[in-house]
Amino acid sequence: MAPPKAEKDGARKLRAPRTPGKPLTTNPPHPLIKAADDELVLRGMAYGTRKCYGQHLRNYFDWLQEKKVLPEAAGRDEVRGYLVQMANSGQASAGYCRQARAALVFLYEATLKQPDKVADLPRMKRPQQLPVVLSREEVGRILKTTVNLKHKALLVTAYSAGLRVGEVVRLKVGDIDSKRMQIRVTAGKGAKDRYTVLSEIALTVLREYFKAEKPQDWLFPGQDPRRPSLGAVGGARLRAGEEKGGHHQEGDLP
Repeated sequence: MAPPKAEKDGARKLRAPRTPGKPLTTNPPHPLIKAADDELVLRGMAYGTRKCYGQHLRNYFDWLQEKKVLPEAAGRDEVRGYLVQMANSGQASAGYCRQARAALVFLYEATLKQPDKVADLPRMKRPQQLPVVLSREEVGRILKTTVNLKHKALLVTAYSAGLRVGEVVRLKVGDIDSKRMQIRVTAGKGAKDRYTVLSEIALTVLREYFKAEKPQDWLFPGQDPRRPSLGAVGGARLRAGEEKGGHHQEGDLP
Protein backbone atom coordinates (compact mmCIF):
# COMPACT_ATOMS: atom_id res chain seq x y z
CA MET A 1 0.00 0.00 0.00
CA ALA A 2 1.36 3.40 -0.96
CA PRO A 3 2.02 5.83 1.88
CA PRO A 4 -0.61 8.54 2.33
CA LYS A 5 0.05 11.83 0.61
CA ALA A 6 1.24 14.76 2.65
CA GLU A 7 -1.48 17.17 3.60
CA LYS A 8 -1.64 20.44 1.77
CA ASP A 9 -0.92 23.67 3.56
CA GLY A 10 -3.93 24.78 5.53
CA ALA A 11 -5.40 21.27 5.72
CA ARG A 12 -6.85 20.36 9.07
CA LYS A 13 -4.63 18.11 11.17
CA LEU A 14 -5.37 15.99 14.21
CA ARG A 15 -3.07 16.94 17.03
CA ALA A 16 -2.12 15.01 20.12
CA PRO A 17 -3.31 16.51 23.40
CA ARG A 18 -0.92 19.02 24.98
CA THR A 19 -0.72 17.01 28.19
CA PRO A 20 -1.23 13.32 27.40
CA GLY A 21 -2.57 11.14 30.18
CA LYS A 22 0.04 9.50 32.37
CA PRO A 23 -0.09 5.74 32.98
CA LEU A 24 -1.43 4.68 36.34
CA THR A 25 1.52 2.43 37.05
CA THR A 26 4.67 1.14 35.42
CA ASN A 27 3.40 -2.43 35.79
CA PRO A 28 0.37 -3.77 33.90
CA PRO A 29 -2.61 -2.93 36.14
CA HIS A 30 -5.53 -5.25 36.87
CA PRO A 31 -7.83 -5.35 33.81
CA LEU A 32 -10.69 -3.81 35.78
CA ILE A 33 -8.46 -1.04 37.09
CA LYS A 34 -7.37 -0.37 33.51
CA ALA A 35 -11.01 -0.30 32.39
CA ALA A 36 -11.94 2.08 35.20
CA ASP A 37 -8.98 4.32 34.37
CA ASP A 38 -9.93 4.42 30.70
CA GLU A 39 -13.41 5.55 31.71
CA LEU A 40 -11.94 8.27 33.92
CA VAL A 41 -9.71 9.43 31.06
CA LEU A 42 -12.71 9.69 28.73
CA ARG A 43 -14.47 11.80 31.35
CA GLY A 44 -11.49 14.15 31.54
CA MET A 45 -10.69 13.42 35.18
CA ALA A 46 -7.40 14.69 36.61
CA TYR A 47 -4.43 12.35 36.97
CA GLY A 48 -4.55 12.73 40.74
CA THR A 49 -8.12 11.42 40.79
CA ARG A 50 -7.21 8.51 38.54
CA LYS A 51 -4.23 7.58 40.69
CA CYS A 52 -6.34 7.81 43.87
CA TYR A 53 -9.09 5.59 42.45
CA GLY A 54 -6.54 3.10 41.15
CA GLN A 55 -4.90 2.74 44.57
CA HIS A 56 -8.24 2.26 46.32
CA LEU A 57 -9.29 -0.38 43.79
CA ARG A 58 -5.99 -2.24 44.23
CA ASN A 59 -6.54 -2.32 47.99
CA TYR A 60 -10.10 -3.54 47.53
CA PHE A 61 -9.05 -6.26 45.07
CA ASP A 62 -6.32 -7.46 47.47
CA TRP A 63 -8.94 -7.66 50.25
CA LEU A 64 -11.27 -9.65 47.99
CA GLN A 65 -8.43 -11.96 46.94
CA GLU A 66 -7.91 -13.00 50.55
CA LYS A 67 -11.55 -14.04 50.58
CA LYS A 68 -11.19 -15.72 47.17
CA VAL A 69 -13.88 -13.51 45.65
CA LEU A 70 -13.64 -11.89 42.24
CA PRO A 71 -14.54 -8.17 42.06
CA GLU A 72 -17.30 -8.75 39.52
CA ALA A 73 -18.74 -11.56 41.68
CA ALA A 74 -18.66 -9.59 44.94
CA GLY A 75 -22.03 -8.55 46.33
CA ARG A 76 -23.39 -5.75 48.47
CA ASP A 77 -22.21 -7.53 51.61
CA GLU A 78 -18.59 -7.59 50.44
CA VAL A 79 -18.64 -3.94 49.36
CA ARG A 80 -20.12 -2.79 52.65
CA GLY A 81 -17.98 -5.18 54.68
CA TYR A 82 -14.81 -3.73 53.16
CA LEU A 83 -15.81 -0.15 53.94
CA VAL A 84 -17.03 -1.03 57.45
CA GLN A 85 -13.73 -2.76 58.23
CA MET A 86 -11.84 0.28 56.95
CA ALA A 87 -13.94 2.68 59.03
CA ASN A 88 -13.55 0.55 62.18
CA SER A 89 -9.80 0.13 61.78
CA GLY A 90 -9.07 3.51 63.34
CA GLN A 91 -6.32 3.99 60.75
CA ALA A 92 -8.33 5.63 57.98
CA SER A 93 -9.65 9.19 58.05
CA ALA A 94 -13.17 10.10 57.02
CA GLY A 95 -11.78 11.63 53.84
CA TYR A 96 -9.92 8.42 52.98
CA CYS A 97 -13.07 6.36 53.54
CA ARG A 98 -15.05 8.71 51.32
CA GLN A 99 -12.47 8.34 48.57
CA ALA A 100 -12.63 4.54 48.84
CA ARG A 101 -16.41 4.66 48.61
CA ALA A 102 -16.25 6.90 45.54
CA ALA A 103 -13.82 4.49 43.83
CA LEU A 104 -16.08 1.49 44.51
CA VAL A 105 -19.18 3.35 43.34
CA PHE A 106 -17.39 4.25 40.12
CA LEU A 107 -16.20 0.67 39.64
CA TYR A 108 -19.65 -0.89 39.96
CA GLU A 109 -21.69 1.87 38.35
CA ALA A 110 -19.51 3.03 35.47
CA THR A 111 -17.19 0.08 34.78
CA LEU A 112 -19.01 -3.12 35.68
CA LYS A 113 -22.54 -1.75 35.17
CA GLN A 114 -23.68 -3.32 38.45
CA PRO A 115 -25.18 -0.27 40.21
CA ASP A 116 -27.35 -2.31 42.58
CA LYS A 117 -24.24 -3.37 44.52
CA VAL A 118 -23.51 0.20 45.60
CA ALA A 119 -27.04 1.58 45.74
CA ASP A 120 -27.78 3.53 48.94
CA LEU A 121 -24.17 3.14 50.07
CA PRO A 122 -23.75 5.63 52.94
CA ARG A 123 -21.16 8.39 52.68
CA MET A 124 -19.13 8.90 55.85
CA LYS A 125 -19.77 12.28 57.44
CA ARG A 126 -16.88 14.71 57.53
CA PRO A 127 -15.76 15.64 61.05
CA GLN A 128 -16.39 19.28 61.90
CA GLN A 129 -12.95 20.77 62.42
CA LEU A 130 -11.95 24.40 62.49
CA PRO A 131 -9.14 25.26 60.04
CA VAL A 132 -5.84 26.46 61.43
CA VAL A 133 -5.35 29.98 60.08
CA LEU A 134 -2.58 32.42 60.84
CA SER A 135 -3.54 35.88 62.01
CA ARG A 136 -2.82 38.95 59.87
CA GLU A 137 0.00 39.86 62.26
CA GLU A 138 1.59 36.40 62.01
CA VAL A 139 1.45 36.50 58.21
CA GLY A 140 2.98 39.98 58.28
CA ARG A 141 5.86 38.82 60.50
CA ILE A 142 6.59 35.89 58.19
CA LEU A 143 6.65 38.09 55.12
CA LYS A 144 8.82 40.75 56.79
CA THR A 145 11.41 38.20 57.90
CA THR A 146 11.59 36.41 54.54
CA VAL A 147 14.81 37.64 52.91
CA ASN A 148 14.81 35.45 49.78
CA LEU A 149 12.97 37.52 47.15
CA LYS A 150 11.59 34.51 45.29
CA HIS A 151 10.24 33.00 48.50
CA LYS A 152 8.75 36.32 49.54
CA ALA A 153 6.99 36.78 46.19
CA LEU A 154 5.68 33.22 46.34
CA LEU A 155 4.35 33.58 49.88
CA VAL A 156 2.77 37.00 49.28
CA THR A 157 1.06 35.72 46.14
CA ALA A 158 -0.20 32.57 47.86
CA TYR A 159 -1.48 34.24 51.03
CA SER A 160 -3.05 37.27 49.38
CA ALA A 161 -4.81 35.28 46.64
CA GLY A 162 -5.76 32.25 48.77
CA LEU A 163 -3.92 29.82 46.52
CA ARG A 164 -3.20 26.20 47.26
CA VAL A 165 0.34 24.86 47.14
CA GLY A 166 -0.20 23.07 43.84
CA GLU A 167 -1.70 26.22 42.34
CA VAL A 168 0.91 28.81 43.30
CA VAL A 169 3.88 26.73 42.11
CA ARG A 170 2.23 26.18 38.71
CA LEU A 171 1.53 29.81 37.97
CA LYS A 172 2.97 31.14 34.73
CA VAL A 173 4.10 34.66 33.93
CA GLY A 174 1.11 35.15 31.65
CA ASP A 175 -1.28 34.31 34.49
CA ILE A 176 -0.59 37.65 36.18
CA ASP A 177 -2.96 40.30 34.82
CA SER A 178 -1.88 43.63 36.32
CA LYS A 179 -4.44 45.61 34.30
CA ARG A 180 -7.44 43.75 35.70
CA MET A 181 -5.65 42.99 38.99
CA GLN A 182 -6.37 39.29 38.57
CA ILE A 183 -4.49 36.01 38.70
CA ARG A 184 -5.56 33.19 36.40
CA VAL A 185 -5.40 29.81 38.15
CA THR A 186 -5.20 27.09 35.50
CA ALA A 187 -6.49 23.60 36.31
CA GLY A 188 -6.84 24.23 40.02
CA LYS A 189 -8.85 22.03 42.37
CA GLY A 190 -11.19 19.79 40.40
CA ALA A 191 -9.19 20.55 37.21
CA LYS A 192 -11.11 23.82 36.86
CA ASP A 193 -9.73 27.19 35.79
CA ARG A 194 -10.65 30.30 37.75
CA TYR A 195 -9.61 33.87 38.48
CA THR A 196 -8.61 35.24 41.85
CA VAL A 197 -7.61 38.66 43.14
CA LEU A 198 -4.17 40.20 42.65
CA SER A 199 -3.52 42.52 45.57
CA GLU A 200 -1.53 45.74 45.35
CA ILE A 201 1.03 44.38 47.81
CA ALA A 202 1.47 41.19 45.80
CA LEU A 203 1.83 43.16 42.58
CA THR A 204 4.52 45.38 44.12
CA VAL A 205 6.53 42.38 45.37
CA LEU A 206 6.06 40.51 42.08
CA ARG A 207 7.35 43.50 40.09
CA GLU A 208 10.44 43.60 42.29
CA TYR A 209 10.86 39.87 41.79
CA PHE A 210 10.35 40.16 38.01
CA LYS A 211 12.99 42.87 37.78
CA ALA A 212 15.54 40.81 39.69
CA GLU A 213 14.87 37.27 38.47
CA LYS A 214 13.27 37.81 35.02
CA PRO A 215 11.22 34.56 34.90
CA GLN A 216 10.32 33.56 31.33
CA ASP A 217 7.61 30.91 31.46
CA TRP A 218 6.93 29.56 34.96
CA LEU A 219 6.46 32.33 37.50
CA PHE A 220 8.46 30.39 40.08
CA PRO A 221 10.73 28.08 38.05
CA GLY A 222 12.90 25.37 39.52
CA GLN A 223 16.56 24.73 38.82
CA ASP A 224 15.41 23.67 35.37
CA PRO A 225 13.63 26.81 34.07
CA ARG A 226 11.34 24.59 32.00
CA ARG A 227 9.77 23.14 35.15
CA PRO A 228 8.01 24.76 38.11
CA SER A 229 9.70 24.82 41.49
CA LEU A 230 7.59 22.20 43.26
CA GLY A 231 9.66 22.42 46.43
CA ALA A 232 9.65 26.20 46.64
CA VAL A 233 6.66 26.47 48.96
CA GLY A 234 8.10 24.15 51.57
CA GLY A 235 11.45 25.89 51.39
CA ALA A 236 9.84 29.31 51.66
CA ARG A 237 7.76 28.39 54.70
CA LEU A 238 10.65 26.63 56.43
CA ARG A 239 13.04 29.51 55.76
CA ALA A 240 10.46 32.04 56.97
CA GLY A 241 10.00 30.06 60.18
CA GLU A 242 13.75 29.84 60.76
CA GLU A 243 14.32 33.52 60.07
CA LYS A 244 11.68 34.61 62.55
CA GLY A 245 12.93 32.08 65.12
CA GLY A 246 9.65 30.24 65.24
CA HIS A 247 8.27 26.88 64.25
CA HIS A 248 6.27 26.00 61.20
CA GLN A 249 2.57 25.79 61.94
CA GLU A 250 0.61 23.22 59.99
CA GLY A 251 -2.21 24.56 57.90
CA ASP A 252 -0.81 28.08 57.46
CA LEU A 253 -1.00 27.83 53.67
CA PRO A 254 -4.08 26.45 51.86
